[in-house]
Amino acid sequence: MSYTLNLPVVKQLVAKDWYLQRKFIVLYTLAGIAALSFISLGEWQFVMGSTLLMSAVIGMGNHQISSTIINERKEHTLPFIMSLPVTPVDYALAKLIACMTLFFFLGC
Repeated sequence: MSYTLNLPVVKQLVAKDWYLQRKFIVLYTLAGIAALSFISLGEWQFVMGSTLLMSAVIGMGNHQISSTIINERKEHTLPFIMSLPVTPVDYALAKLIACMTLFFFLGC
């Protein structure tokens, strides 16, 4: 049994998730930059900056997953998305790619 991904649809779903979360992405990125600015100032600032950076990374990952899934169910866009030529595997892969790329972008 072979399965072919519908890459154009997956790319559009990833872009949709990033577009809907763009304000929060900017806020979490700024929080990560602010946390990085603390790290080089001294010993206790390193601990504080590291803690803030990890909080920003974890917060962004948690916020994006929960808000996109909750909003799609609340606004009933999930049935519309599933009526497109997309399979549940494509949809799950798009969610995974959207979340993990942002997670690694802020974490690295």
